[in-house]
Amino acid sequence: MMKYILASVTMPFLAGCVPADTPPSVIQTVTVGPETVDCVGVAPQTCLIVDGSYFYDPIKGFTHRPGVTSVLEIERQSVCGAETGTTCPADASSYQYVLRRVVSQTPR
Repeated sequence: MMKYILASVTMPFLAGCVPADTPPSVIQTVTVGPETVDCVGVAPQTCLIVDGSYFYDPIKGFTHRPGVTSVLEIERQSVCGAETGTTCPADASSYQYVLRRVVSQTPR
């Protein structure tokens, strides 16, 4: 019984231990199309098609498989810009994307 009381007393304080300036992250569920396309960002590159639009950034932990549509849960993390208090390079995204889990994969 004592451990439950201790947890309920300490948990609110632990939540306050996260620095206030920690950049927020956003969890998103997205659909990655079965094909990549040639695109131009800073230089010519290959883009994923995510939710029907060109997606210029990599998704850490995800490897695209041609011919397979993937539904992913990803985390968008701020790496620079107003949310972090740092200046972004002119040719860089202010976010990085990290795979949390593969929800489903469907061959064409």
